[in-house]
Amino acid sequence: MFKRSIILLVALFSAVSNANSLSLEVENDVAALGTLHVQLFQSELGFSQDSKDWQSLTPYQEQHIAINGQNVSVDFNDLPTAWYAVRLYVDENANQKLDLSRAGIPKEAVGFSNNPMLFGGKPKIAKTSFKLSENSKSQIKLMKDKRK
Repeated sequence: MFKRSIILLVALFSAVSNANSLSLEVENDVAALGTLHVQLFQSELGFSQDSKDWQSLTPYQEQHIAINGQNVSVDFNDLPTAWYAVRLYVDENANQKLDLSRAGIPKEAVGFSNNPMLFGGKPKIAKTSFKLSENSKSQIKLMKDKRK
């Protein structure tokens, strides 16, 4: 009985020690207003360098937060050790989607983990990915096309 209790405690401690948290500070330098959609994607083996299609991924977790032109913090808790990528956008007109121009350029504020440059369009998922193996804090800057 004592041996079983020790094994159970070790298993419980191992499960707890693999629970990580991710705290995101979203920098709203573009003063976007609306609902912030934060999508956290997970892969145990990492994201392929060739993978560029965000639409084919299902978010591991998702949060929706009212944003009023200020910076906001978003926390994800109890995350297993794995590879992650974050995509976010501000739904400024409450239509529950990211509005794009005919050329595919976002009309609303967007951001990605690792803050990649967006000159070439949507970044590859692998470029935004990171391995989470402990509690982590990260900053993501919202960006918006300034062309009228």
